[in-house]
Amino acid sequence: MSNTISYKKYFKYLKTISTIGTIYRFLFIYPFFLKYLGKKNIDYGCGIGQFLKYCKFFRKNILGLDINPYSIKYCKKNDLNCLLIKPVENVFKIVSENNDCVILDNVLEHIENPSKMINDLKKIIRLKGYLIIGVPIGVAGFKADPDHKFLFSEKSLDNLLLNNCFKKIKSFHRPFKSKWMKKNLTQYCLYSIYQKND
Repeated sequence: MSNTISYKKYFKYLKTISTIGTIYRFLFIYPFFLKYLGKKNIDYGCGIGQFLKYCKFFRKNILGLDINPYSIKYCKKNDLNCLLIKPVENVFKIVSENNDCVILDNVLEHIENPSKMINDLKKIIRLKGYLIIGVPIGVAGFKADPDHKFLFSEKSLDNLLLNNCFKKIKSFHRPFKSKWMKKNLTQYCLYSIYQKND
């Protein structure tokens, strides 16, 4: 996304997420993140702040970051802790180091240089801290958003992280692992938890 019009259009797209979709995330995705959160956490690419709201409900400290000014304005209007970042900005220049956990939920597939992003995020995660990544794992999910740049497999995602000094803790598919869903369901995602080793 390179201009104001596309930011506005993408914000409107995010706002079309259904109530059922939100409830699904609150019940079947976000609870798995909670045990990896510490005192300092970041939701990178926080969008309209769904996970920020979830963390606020459970009184978890988290900072949302996003490049979309419309999303950040919306989050602030909802009293959520967030910051606007510039597309070319290195995240480690604007947030403190030693974060316990960073979440990239359906973000990495939008990034032109995923390896650089992981390398930048590594600098703001404490040793033995966590990086949680969610990506669409099927063709249907990848094609559902015109801004998607990479279709990851579990192997390619692991290779990217293992080459950047992370150890894999676990992976899970949502709603569950299925070849049919991989081919046909747009909301079919892989979630992987990694721990910083070095």
